[in-house]
Amino acid sequence: MIRDVRSLCTSVLLASLAGVAQAAPPVFDNWSVTNGNINVPCAAGFTCSVLTSGAGFMQVQWVSQSTGINDPSVTYIQTIVTDANADGPLAGLAYVDESFVQLGGNNGIMGQQRQASTDATGTFSSTSNLNIGWANTVAGSPTMTISQSFTSPGGAALGDEFSNSFTMDLIGSDVDPDGSNRNRRINIDQNVGMGDGVTASTDLQRFVVVGTRGSFTQAGGSLTLGPADGSNFPQSNTNNPTLPTGGTVNWAAGDDVMVRWLGQTLALPGQGNSVFGFQGIVNNSGTSTTPTNEVTTFSTSSTGITPNGSGGYVQPFSWNAAFGTAPTIP
Repeated sequence: MIRDVRSLCTSVLLASLAGVAQAAPPVFDNWSVTNGNINVPCAAGFTCSVLTSGAGFMQVQWVSQSTGINDPSVTYIQTIVTDANADGPLAGLAYVDESFVQLGGNNGIMGQQRQASTDATGTFSSTSNLNIGWANTVAGSPTMTISQSFTSPGGAALGDEFSNSFTMDLIGSDVDPDGSNRNRRINIDQNVGMGDGVTASTDLQRFVVVGTRGSFTQAGGSLTLGPADGSNFPQSNTNNPTLPTGGTVNWAAGDDVMVRWLGQTLALPGQGNSVFGFQGIVNNSGTSTTPTNEVTTFSTSSTGITPNGSGGYVQPFSWNAAFGTAPTIP
């Protein structure tokens, strides 16, 4: 992908800004590219010099300034890699890899990578971010974030589009005995248009999963689901013990908790709309104060998790702000 990288033996001074009391940390995407030629403007508070450059490649040294005197104890090396013929706005580039490392005694890295590709089926994109050591200045913020998504426009008519997104945040490198990261948050959100792409359709299914553990379960909480609404079935919930009866799941700070929801709506010829919703929550931690517990429920009369106007949600579903925004069918 990267070709004809040329090593320049001499450093080229880009900017020199004297008299700045303190330099701000480096930031991503503070550069531009034209036909593979990268330009990096030096940020206020730094002197910058190009160490190495080539088509779609550049390394720049950033040295902070203090009262106008370069402070070599705060020196960053920025590395940028993109396609050899990259051109245009950074957000539209097919591939970008950018990182900062700090010279001296401070360990860490600040890095990001983005890639995207589009073909007849749709667009796939992937991003990853690292903020480790000196680059992680906010307590409790992720040291690694990985995101992937795929979107497809579907056919000529609305209603068969598809999208899927996945995000995982990690803090630190501590692992539990099962080998999984101790501090983790995952989000999965999938929308499936169930039309045929020829005739416009409102048929849709959406699936959402949110899981938190360790540092991402910041406080204790609970979620109570009501009995399943099975009124459209031959037997109602009251006399059919096989239907979920709901219940409450409690969790403490640091617990491994996951909530999942599915909503679906279908237009049935001559019968109106058929709707279905499902929700479940589980605490996998199994501690003495918050034992392993799982409850589920469903409804054949509603799909989304809808506020009831009194601070709660329309039963049988419910939500807790610890998991973000309550999902519903668009």
